[in-house]
Amino acid sequence: MRLTLALFVLTLPAFSQTNPCVYQYTFPNFQFCLSNYGTVAKLESPIGLNHMGDTPVEGWTALIGTTGTGVLSQWSQITNLSSGPEPATVKHPNGLGRLPVVFEWYEGVSNSTIRETVTAVPAQKIVSIAFTVKPCLGCKVTWWANRVAAKLKVDGIGANHFMQSGMAAMQVNWRGVKLGVSATPGINVCAAVDEAPANPDPNSYEGCRSNVTFDGTGTLYAVSWPAHQGAVITWTYEVF
Repeated sequence: MRLTLALFVLTLPAFSQTNPCVYQYTFPNFQFCLSNYGTVAKLESPIGLNHMGDTPVEGWTALIGTTGTGVLSQWSQITNLSSGPEPATVKHPNGLGRLPVVFEWYEGVSNSTIRETVTAVPAQKIVSIAFTVKPCLGCKVTWWANRVAAKLKVDGIGANHFMQSGMAAMQVNWRGVKLGVSATPGINVCAAVDEAPANPDPNSYEGCRSNVTFDGTGTLYAVSWPAHQGAVITWTYEVF
Protein backbone atom coordinates (compact mmCIF):
# COMPACT_ATOMS: atom_id res chain seq x y z
CA MET A 1 0.00 0.00 0.00
CA ARG A 2 1.20 3.51 -0.69
CA LEU A 3 0.19 6.91 0.60
CA THR A 4 1.27 10.37 -0.49
CA LEU A 5 2.58 12.66 2.19
CA ALA A 6 3.39 16.35 2.26
CA LEU A 7 5.68 16.86 5.25
CA PHE A 8 3.52 14.59 7.43
CA VAL A 9 2.56 10.93 7.70
CA LEU A 10 -1.02 9.74 7.22
CA THR A 11 -2.59 6.85 9.12
CA LEU A 12 -2.73 3.65 7.10
CA PRO A 13 -6.18 2.03 6.83
CA ALA A 14 -6.90 -1.45 8.12
CA PHE A 15 -6.53 -4.11 5.43
CA SER A 16 -6.42 -7.87 5.90
CA GLN A 17 -4.05 -9.71 3.60
CA THR A 18 -2.91 -13.30 3.24
CA ASN A 19 0.48 -14.28 1.88
CA PRO A 20 0.20 -16.86 -0.91
CA CYS A 21 3.19 -18.80 -2.12
CA VAL A 22 3.37 -18.09 -5.87
CA TYR A 23 6.99 -18.40 -7.02
CA GLN A 24 8.67 -21.42 -5.43
CA TYR A 25 12.33 -22.39 -5.79
CA THR A 26 13.48 -25.79 -4.56
CA PHE A 27 17.03 -27.05 -4.04
CA PRO A 28 18.50 -29.96 -2.05
CA ASN A 29 17.57 -29.37 1.62
CA PHE A 30 16.60 -25.75 0.93
CA GLN A 31 13.46 -24.13 -0.44
CA PHE A 32 11.92 -20.68 -0.52
CA CYS A 33 8.82 -19.12 -2.02
CA LEU A 34 7.88 -15.55 -2.95
CA SER A 35 4.45 -13.96 -3.12
CA ASN A 36 3.28 -11.77 -5.99
CA TYR A 37 3.86 -8.82 -3.62
CA GLY A 38 7.62 -9.38 -3.61
CA THR A 39 7.60 -10.78 -0.06
CA VAL A 40 9.06 -14.01 1.31
CA ALA A 41 6.26 -16.50 1.97
CA LYS A 42 8.45 -19.51 2.78
CA LEU A 43 12.01 -20.09 3.91
CA GLU A 44 12.55 -23.80 4.46
CA SER A 45 15.58 -25.82 5.55
CA PRO A 46 15.05 -28.71 5.86
CA ILE A 47 12.29 -28.69 3.24
CA GLY A 48 8.85 -28.81 4.83
CA LEU A 49 9.79 -26.68 7.84
CA ASN A 50 8.86 -23.05 7.12
CA HIS A 51 10.86 -20.70 9.34
CA MET A 52 8.68 -17.76 8.28
CA GLY A 53 5.70 -19.15 10.19
CA ASP A 54 2.19 -20.07 9.10
CA THR A 55 1.09 -16.50 8.30
CA PRO A 56 4.32 -14.58 7.61
CA VAL A 57 4.50 -10.89 8.46
CA GLU A 58 7.27 -10.05 6.01
CA GLY A 59 8.13 -7.38 3.50
CA TRP A 60 9.51 -3.88 3.14
CA THR A 61 8.60 -0.31 3.91
CA ALA A 62 9.95 2.78 2.19
CA LEU A 63 9.65 6.54 2.08
CA ILE A 64 10.26 7.93 -1.41
CA GLY A 65 10.17 11.42 -2.90
CA THR A 66 11.65 13.83 -5.39
CA THR A 67 14.71 15.49 -3.87
CA GLY A 68 14.03 18.94 -2.41
CA THR A 69 10.23 18.97 -2.78
CA GLY A 70 9.19 17.84 0.71
CA VAL A 71 6.46 15.67 -0.87
CA LEU A 72 6.95 12.01 -0.01
CA SER A 73 5.20 8.73 -0.72
CA GLN A 74 5.08 6.09 2.03
CA TRP A 75 5.03 2.47 0.90
CA SER A 76 4.27 -0.58 3.05
CA GLN A 77 4.65 -3.92 1.29
CA ILE A 78 4.17 -6.15 4.35
CA THR A 79 1.81 -9.11 4.23
CA ASN A 80 -0.57 -10.06 7.06
CA LEU A 81 -0.32 -6.60 8.56
CA SER A 82 -2.93 -3.84 8.79
CA SER A 83 -1.49 -2.10 5.71
CA GLY A 84 -2.06 -4.21 2.62
CA PRO A 85 0.55 -4.66 -0.12
CA GLU A 86 0.14 -4.04 -3.84
CA PRO A 87 0.83 -6.77 -6.40
CA ALA A 88 3.99 -6.14 -8.41
CA THR A 89 4.80 -6.39 -12.08
CA VAL A 90 6.89 -9.57 -12.13
CA LYS A 91 9.68 -10.32 -14.60
CA HIS A 92 11.72 -13.50 -15.14
CA PRO A 93 14.86 -12.53 -17.13
CA ASN A 94 16.03 -16.17 -17.41
CA GLY A 95 12.58 -17.72 -17.80
CA LEU A 96 9.77 -18.71 -15.46
CA GLY A 97 10.99 -20.88 -12.60
CA ARG A 98 14.56 -19.60 -12.86
CA LEU A 99 16.35 -16.95 -10.84
CA PRO A 100 16.57 -14.04 -10.62
CA VAL A 101 12.98 -12.87 -10.32
CA VAL A 102 12.31 -9.12 -10.55
CA PHE A 103 9.42 -7.25 -8.88
CA GLU A 104 8.57 -3.69 -9.92
CA TRP A 105 6.13 -1.00 -8.77
CA TYR A 106 5.51 2.43 -10.28
CA GLU A 107 5.90 5.31 -7.78
CA GLY A 108 3.88 8.29 -9.01
CA VAL A 109 5.03 11.04 -6.64
CA SER A 110 8.64 10.93 -7.81
CA ASN A 111 7.80 9.37 -11.21
CA SER A 112 10.15 6.49 -10.52
CA THR A 113 10.24 2.68 -10.49
CA ILE A 114 10.75 0.63 -7.33
CA ARG A 115 12.67 -2.51 -8.21
CA GLU A 116 13.35 -5.62 -6.12
CA THR A 117 15.57 -8.37 -7.57
CA VAL A 118 15.62 -11.73 -5.78
CA THR A 119 18.22 -14.44 -6.21
CA ALA A 120 19.75 -17.18 -4.04
CA VAL A 121 22.92 -19.03 -3.07
CA PRO A 122 21.42 -22.50 -2.46
CA ALA A 123 24.59 -24.14 -1.13
CA GLN A 124 24.72 -21.53 1.67
CA LYS A 125 20.91 -21.44 2.14
CA ILE A 126 20.85 -17.72 1.32
CA VAL A 127 18.10 -15.64 -0.29
CA SER A 128 19.37 -12.26 -1.51
CA ILE A 129 17.04 -9.31 -2.21
CA ALA A 130 18.45 -6.26 -3.99
CA PHE A 131 16.27 -3.13 -3.73
CA THR A 132 16.56 0.16 -5.57
CA VAL A 133 14.51 3.11 -6.82
CA LYS A 134 15.04 4.06 -10.47
CA PRO A 135 14.08 7.72 -11.12
CA CYS A 136 12.79 9.08 -14.40
CA LEU A 137 15.29 10.62 -16.80
CA GLY A 138 16.61 13.84 -15.29
CA CYS A 139 14.82 13.29 -11.96
CA LYS A 140 16.47 13.14 -8.55
CA VAL A 141 14.99 10.92 -5.88
CA THR A 142 15.67 10.45 -2.15
CA TRP A 143 14.48 7.36 -0.31
CA TRP A 144 14.66 5.33 2.89
CA ALA A 145 13.85 1.62 3.14
CA ASN A 146 13.56 -1.22 5.63
CA ARG A 147 12.96 -5.00 5.62
CA VAL A 148 10.66 -6.45 8.26
CA ALA A 149 10.43 -10.10 9.34
CA ALA A 150 8.02 -10.81 12.20
CA LYS A 151 6.43 -13.92 13.71
CA LEU A 152 9.34 -16.10 12.63
CA LYS A 153 9.27 -19.71 13.85
CA VAL A 154 12.73 -21.15 13.57
CA ASP A 155 12.33 -24.96 13.54
CA GLY A 156 8.63 -24.43 14.25
CA ILE A 157 9.34 -22.69 17.56
CA GLY A 158 8.14 -19.11 18.06
CA ALA A 159 10.15 -18.45 21.24
CA ASN A 160 13.82 -18.13 20.34
CA HIS A 161 16.94 -16.17 21.17
CA PHE A 162 17.09 -12.74 19.46
CA MET A 163 20.35 -10.86 19.04
CA GLN A 164 21.68 -8.00 16.95
CA SER A 165 24.80 -6.26 15.75
CA GLY A 166 25.13 -3.10 13.73
CA MET A 167 24.81 -4.92 10.40
CA ALA A 168 22.68 -8.01 11.07
CA ALA A 169 19.88 -9.24 13.30
CA MET A 170 19.37 -12.90 14.16
CA GLN A 171 16.77 -15.24 15.59
CA VAL A 172 18.44 -18.40 16.84
CA ASN A 173 17.83 -21.77 18.40
CA TRP A 174 19.89 -24.80 17.39
CA ARG A 175 19.25 -23.78 13.77
CA GLY A 176 19.25 -20.03 13.15
CA VAL A 177 17.82 -17.51 10.72
CA LYS A 178 19.67 -14.26 10.03
CA LEU A 179 18.46 -11.12 8.30
CA GLY A 180 21.36 -8.92 7.25
CA VAL A 181 21.66 -5.71 5.23
CA SER A 182 24.33 -4.12 3.05
CA ALA A 183 24.25 -1.16 0.68
CA THR A 184 26.04 1.00 -1.84
CA PRO A 185 28.99 2.76 -0.11
CA GLY A 186 27.93 5.94 1.65
CA ILE A 187 24.52 4.61 2.70
CA ASN A 188 23.85 4.12 6.40
CA VAL A 189 22.64 0.62 7.28
CA CYS A 190 21.82 -1.22 10.48
CA ALA A 191 19.77 -4.15 11.77
CA ALA A 192 17.81 -4.61 14.96
CA VAL A 193 15.38 -6.76 16.92
CA ASP A 194 12.15 -5.78 18.67
CA GLU A 195 9.81 -7.60 21.07
CA ALA A 196 6.65 -6.72 19.14
CA PRO A 197 6.00 -9.42 16.53
CA ALA A 198 2.30 -8.63 16.10
CA ASN A 199 2.83 -4.95 15.32
CA PRO A 200 6.08 -4.25 13.45
CA ASP A 201 6.54 -0.54 12.86
CA PRO A 202 5.90 0.52 9.23
CA ASN A 203 7.90 3.69 9.95
CA SER A 204 11.01 1.81 11.03
CA TYR A 205 12.94 3.09 8.00
CA GLU A 206 13.63 6.10 10.24
CA GLY A 207 16.33 4.23 12.12
CA CYS A 208 17.24 1.11 14.06
CA ARG A 209 16.06 0.14 17.50
CA SER A 210 18.45 -0.24 20.38
CA ASN A 211 16.75 -3.21 22.03
CA VAL A 212 19.03 -5.58 23.88
CA THR A 213 19.28 -9.33 23.33
CA PHE A 214 16.18 -11.18 24.54
CA ASP A 215 14.39 -14.53 24.45
CA GLY A 216 10.83 -14.95 23.21
CA THR A 217 9.08 -13.80 20.05
CA GLY A 218 9.99 -10.71 18.10
CA THR A 219 10.71 -8.90 14.86
CA LEU A 220 13.88 -8.58 12.77
CA TYR A 221 14.57 -5.26 11.03
CA ALA A 222 17.17 -4.31 8.42
CA VAL A 223 17.26 -0.58 7.69
CA SER A 224 18.95 1.80 5.24
CA TRP A 225 18.72 5.61 5.18
CA PRO A 226 18.91 7.93 3.27
CA ALA A 227 19.68 6.59 -0.21
CA HIS A 228 21.12 8.61 -3.08
CA GLN A 229 20.90 8.31 -6.87
CA GLY A 230 21.74 4.81 -8.06
CA ALA A 231 21.94 3.34 -4.56
CA VAL A 232 21.16 -0.34 -3.98
CA ILE A 233 20.22 -1.99 -0.69
CA THR A 234 20.70 -5.74 -0.39
CA TRP A 235 18.77 -7.70 2.22
CA THR A 236 19.94 -11.25 2.91
CA TYR A 237 18.13 -14.12 4.62
CA GLU A 238 20.36 -16.99 5.69
CA VAL A 239 19.57 -20.30 7.39
CA PHE A 240 22.61 -21.51 9.30
